[in-house]
Amino acid sequence: MYGEPIYENNEFFTAFPEADEVFYSEVEKERFLPLGTFHLQTDEGQHDVLIAAPIGDEVAMIGKENYGEYCGETWLTYSKVNGRWKLDCSADQLLDFGVCFEEASQIFFNLRRIFELNGFLAEPLSEVRVFPKGAKKIPLFQLQSYARCGYNWCGDIKENFSCVLSDVVDGLPKSPYGRDRKLSIFDGEGNAYTYLGYTFTKALAPDLFYFYNLATERVLVVHEFD
Repeated sequence: MYGEPIYENNEFFTAFPEADEVFYSEVEKERFLPLGTFHLQTDEGQHDVLIAAPIGDEVAMIGKENYGEYCGETWLTYSKVNGRWKLDCSADQLLDFGVCFEEASQIFFNLRRIFELNGFLAEPLSEVRVFPKGAKKIPLFQLQSYARCGYNWCGDIKENFSCVLSDVVDGLPKSPYGRDRKLSIFDGEGNAYTYLGYTFTKALAPDLFYFYNLATERVLVVHEFD
């Protein structure tokens, strides 16, 4: 299995947790949208991983520059501290998320309300109402078994993390851009990040890719840019 969309709450994903229950402080509440909790099953037990979208600036960029593992122009990390999720970098390293905070928060509120009314998201997202059962659903999260190389975000990540490329045999057509190759990411201590999948906020950012480090309880979120 390479990819599988998640449309409703299930054993892998629970949508829209309460910000007060998952974020460490107001710093995180002012910069992230809590999209869901990914329930990662491992041999040691279940890890409940927060899927949070950084709001970004007016073009959804994140860091002022590429500082290293914890923060860059298109990525950042956050870690579990005392049961809640805390930004790893300094807020001063981030761009001005306040420019788009109100707009992104309103869109997020509407999405959450649509989900509360229906148990799923559906088009058009601009209409907060009860949708018929046959409505076209929009994935809450796209579960994927590995990260494929070749996206725009891969370049900067490979320069700031230890990365390994490997061939995969999944029955998918081979891509001339190398997207058929698996990208594995490791932190500076050699701990591997487990790839979870991707989603998008339906607000400002396009696809957001999520990785989880079991050893450090750290999430890496990467923004795909045009």
